[in-house]
Amino acid sequence: MSSTIIESFELKLKACVREVVGKRKVFSGLWQNKDVFVKIFLHPDSAERHWKRDVEGIKRFEKGKVLTPKLLWSGKIPAIENVCDDSAFGIIVEAVPNAKALNELWLESDNKAQLTEKIIEILASHHNAGLIQTDLHFGNFLFSDNKCFSLDGDALLQFDKTPLPKAAENYALLIAQAEVINEEHFFNSLENYCKLTKFNKADFQNIVEKQLIKIRKLRCHKLLKKIYRDCTAIKRYTSPGRRAFIHKKFDSPQLRECIENPEKFFPRDKNELLKNGNSASVALVEIDGKKLVIKKYNYSKNVKTFIRRFRKSRASISWSNAFRLLNYGMKTPEPYALIETYKGPMMTHAYFIAEHLDGQCLLEAVEKCEDEKKLKQIFGQIKDIFHVWNKCKIAHGDCKATNFILVDETVYIIDLDAMQEFNKNENFRRYHTKDMRRWMKNWDGNLKLTELLKSEFQL
Repeated sequence: MSSTIIESFELKLKACVREVVGKRKVFSGLWQNKDVFVKIFLHPDSAERHWKRDVEGIKRFEKGKVLTPKLLWSGKIPAIENVCDDSAFGIIVEAVPNAKALNELWLESDNKAQLTEKIIEILASHHNAGLIQTDLHFGNFLFSDNKCFSLDGDALLQFDKTPLPKAAENYALLIAQAEVINEEHFFNSLENYCKLTKFNKADFQNIVEKQLIKIRKLRCHKLLKKIYRDCTAIKRYTSPGRRAFIHKKFDSPQLRECIENPEKFFPRDKNELLKNGNSASVALVEIDGKKLVIKKYNYSKNVKTFIRRFRKSRASISWSNAFRLLNYGMKTPEPYALIETYKGPMMTHAYFIAEHLDGQCLLEAVEKCEDEKKLKQIFGQIKDIFHVWNKCKIAHGDCKATNFILVDETVYIIDLDAMQEFNKNENFRRYHTKDMRRWMKNWDGNLKLTELLKSEFQL
């Protein structure tokens, strides 16, 4: 545990709870016999600027009567071994007792409509105080004893009166934090929000709908750039002729051993592979006591695959598409790692490592199911998947029923290397129609399932 002296009192840092590499770190700690959180601004060029903005933002929250953790100290922070040098700036705020971040509550909530109403009331209080939080996300709200505290004053703008377009864009940004399938709760809460802020509902909703499309695309684009570099969620490893990316929450010595030599983890007997095809080989392995799937994409010696060696690998496409689906709130196996090896500019091997799902292939599960109520529940999930794909202009590219897995009555999407997200509606429509046709083809010859699907999808 690191420590330093602030105003004659020892500040003990307990654990790093958040880090933006090279820019700032947030620690839980103890100061003056109080549980605190310490935000340390590290960047040599921008630390002082962001520190000033954060302090000013906290004062703006307080002036606008928006609940925020109490500021106990701010200033230039003394050097702390293995944390920062003496050029860093910091703030200390009082820890909110029994607090839970909104992102945790959201995942746990069985009544998202009710929770949405509470969030909307907080957002309305921001806008009524002339405040716009430009980096609005669920992690910036803490709930404790039925009270909500707003965090992150660094990203706060002040207006005499919040303009309707700015407020609507901010509302759209909040919706974009939730799964696409749950956006209806925020649109249902529009009327209550507009009553609290006195905005015209029709004008407000029109801007929200337009901005939401742009914001979703932009957020996803930013995320998919991050997963190819060191960031809060990803660790990048490079060595001559090799690059690899690991999801930090799964990083371990054994997983790093796997990225150094994935072939070592493949069974010697080819019959033990889950799949041994021309284009890809799939192995089931155990790492850190968890079952994982390693998908190796094979490059044959023909001209077509020779050209592919100079393009983005299918492993890389699967890696980015896994994060894409998770970003939109959809179910897919957790991505663990991406490994690519090169000889000069030419790719030699590509591997995608993901969580293994202990479930049933959807085709097998549906054909064996005789409970119509359960079938409707499964097909209702597929309908939701197509609904989200439609909203986000995503085409899977291979909608065989074997590319959907049923785990504890929840449908997961797999085999993501043909998936695309489109910007133009006309391009998307063509591929979306192909997806739907391929999906319906799964049930050719089964009149009962075909009719049930047509009823569910209103075809």
